[in-house]
Amino acid sequence: MQNVIIVSTETIKPSSATPESHRTMKLCFLDSLVPFTYSPLIFFYTKSSKELGTVRTATQTGEKFCVDCNDEGAELKEARVDGDLLAFLESPPVNQLRKLLPCDPLCAGATILKVQINRFSCGGTALGICMNHVVGDMVSQTHFMNYWAEITRGDQGRFTVVAPRFDWRSSFSTSAVRTVFEPPPPEECTPPVTKVFTFETERLATLRGHSKEAPATRFEAVMALLWRCFIRVRSLKVETGGTWMAGIVVNIRDKMEPKAPVGSFGNLVLLADALAHGGVAEPPDRLQLQRCLRGAIEKMNSDYLRAVLKSPQILDKSNRAILERALKGYAFGCSSYCNFPLYESDFGWGKPAWVSSVGGYVMDFVVLIDSPSRSGIQAWVNLDEKEMAEFEHDQELLSFVTKKI
Repeated sequence: MQNVIIVSTETIKPSSATPESHRTMKLCFLDSLVPFTYSPLIFFYTKSSKELGTVRTATQTGEKFCVDCNDEGAELKEARVDGDLLAFLESPPVNQLRKLLPCDPLCAGATILKVQINRFSCGGTALGICMNHVVGDMVSQTHFMNYWAEITRGDQGRFTVVAPRFDWRSSFSTSAVRTVFEPPPPEECTPPVTKVFTFETERLATLRGHSKEAPATRFEAVMALLWRCFIRVRSLKVETGGTWMAGIVVNIRDKMEPKAPVGSFGNLVLLADALAHGGVAEPPDRLQLQRCLRGAIEKMNSDYLRAVLKSPQILDKSNRAILERALKGYAFGCSSYCNFPLYESDFGWGKPAWVSSVGGYVMDFVVLIDSPSRSGIQAWVNLDEKEMAEFEHDQELLSFVTKKI
């Protein structure tokens, strides 16, 4: 990867002090379920961005997004990157993209938001974002980015993005519940190898259309395929006869009754565990795995959420079971950002040419993001190096993949 040279680092503080009445905002049990990490995203803009003053101004007005309202502000770095962004995007080095982030996403600190503006010599820009996961999920982070972008553009006050709301927590218990996953310190573990598999429209249609049942969603079709290939590789190193699990991060905003208010900012997510049995000689087929995925998500209905809201501790038992399967090697996690308006984040440089995750993030985990065409899906798969060497050459997988990087 081209040289990335940090040319400045500063803290952008609020333009006015936070009122005492807003200094503290209590978190709820949903916030305690997420790992203490940063959520990384990188937005690539190919148009020239010579003026960065408006970015600083927009950040300065963002004190309303700081849940820990101590006026410490956000960290902003500016970096220079040698090379042409268009050439970079032809074959991006996914396992080196962390250089475009302001920090290691697995080492969260007290700072709520960190930003790195990477200026390529051609004039293009890569905006690396790390937001503390305890503050909000990816829906919240996307909301923040689009609201910030609208402020930056000005748009003469005609905002289309609803201002973030934090009042939804008032009806949720503030008692902490044990999180499912806390990553070990980076120095104590070997980072996974990441490969990005792109599924574009035509092959996605083929993948979704093999069943006479209710058509699989894009998520179900892609995730079932990836899960099947994961089982095929992992079955070589775990005890036979175990139960395979796919842990799916589920956005519960529209599943609540009543639904969460538009603009609700925080961690409105729970982990659904899809379970599949068998696979000693051959993994369960894709249709079976699609049913497992669909069933697990459908269980996250209003009745279930009402029970969780009444007694959050019921999550402890399921979380322990999930963790136990993960430790034995039977778990494959997934978070989908598909259909999130990530490609709407226009700071005045036009819409992003690419929105990416980063490589070497979390082992045995996949992040799904809309491809730049908006009609396809890119799967960021993180596995052990030896397993990835087998996974990326799986012939069933490759028969549906449009591009691999």
